[in-house]
Amino acid sequence: MKPEFMRLRRAIALAIATVVAATGLALLIPASAMAHHNTVRVSASCENYEWIITWTITNSERDKDETIIASNQLALVPVGMQIEAGATYTVTEQVSGPLSKTLTVKGYWPSSKHTDTARSASISPRDFAGTCSRNDPAPSPTPQPSPSPSPSATPQPSVVPSLVASACVVRGGVATGSVTATVAGLPASGTFTATLHAGSRALDTATVTRSSPSATFTDLAPGDYTVSVKKNGSLVATSPTATLVDCTPPTPTPSPTPTPLPDSTGITTIAATPVDCVSGVPRSITVAVAGLTPGKSYTVAVVADDGTDTAAELVTGVATTSITFAGLSSPASYVAELRGDATTRSARSDTMALVPCLVASSVTRPPITLPAAVTAPTQTQSQALAATGASELIPLSLLAALLLTAGGVVVTARMRRLATPVAMHDA
Repeated sequence: MKPEFMRLRRAIALAIATVVAATGLALLIPASAMAHHNTVRVSASCENYEWIITWTITNSERDKDETIIASNQLALVPVGMQIEAGATYTVTEQVSGPLSKTLTVKGYWPSSKHTDTARSASISPRDFAGTCSRNDPAPSPTPQPSPSPSPSATPQPSVVPSLVASACVVRGGVATGSVTATVAGLPASGTFTATLHAGSRALDTATVTRSSPSATFTDLAPGDYTVSVKKNGSLVATSPTATLVDCTPPTPTPSPTPTPLPDSTGITTIAATPVDCVSGVPRSITVAVAGLTPGKSYTVAVVADDGTDTAAELVTGVATTSITFAGLSSPASYVAELRGDATTRSARSDTMALVPCLVASSVTRPPITLPAAVTAPTQTQSQALAATGASELIPLSLLAALLLTAGGVVVTARMRRLATPVAMHDA
């Protein structure tokens, strides 16, 4: 065998041995490393509108218990905590919102005195799927493909009924009226039925068409009415409510019948006090009332011609009384009235005329100065003298006597003068 071939065979054998050794090491090392280890996992979920993070640590050894000897989150995984063989430790925490966090632990298996390398699990905001708030909008549904549009139908006219109430009238003491229904928008062909309703009760029907769209319903009582429009029994439209107003006149309330005063009650005496300018009361009326009911109150009033009260006085608790009303105007006419309460009638006296008092006044004449020679007054002058009172009669009589005496003396003297020449002539 050639030396070159021998060297090639040894090189190939060495290469094969190297590959086999390397493969064995590769198989042995991972098996040893994977024999004792932890599996740490983390997840996030929304529960009752709160974010919850769930951490799990699984012991890979099915026949050996594990002890945690290192932890970076002692509140979640305390040091010294044991995980039974093949068991999984689960712990949760509540967070306010998406965040980044890592849990790192190291396990030790006392029975095999093996310490694992540190194992970790991390979570980031992208691991918080969806929303977790009461106010967050619900996720939009997956859009569905729109159906193909169907051919549009020929538009139909809109049927709009209206209802108008007439004025109410009273016939034979009963209020009645009518309503007129008008249906607009009816198609050119077809017959429709208009039904009059009072609440849920159907009262009457009428046929309406486009050429005759109105119908009048008569002899209706006051109230609210509507009209429904149907075609072939199917409701097409309903009118708004129309109100027929009640025009029945109100029944007059009878006035209460006043309770009359007792028959013995009345004004028995009404008299004007004589006015003599000396002892009487000028411009006064005395009203005497008898037959009153003791304990009740009455008003005695003096009423003038124009119906107004000139004077009034309250009378209480007596059966008979007399009242004098003074200071009244005169000349004038008055009536006295006796009035009870609102439910009793009044008693009236006859009309009483009040006249003014006539008072004689004295007349003062200026003094008369007589001339030296006074002639007798003529008849005309005598008639012009004013009449005097009895108190001036004596002085005037004396004056007249003096005048007559003086006149006689004057006349006698003149007659003597006239007689003397005649006597001398005769001689």
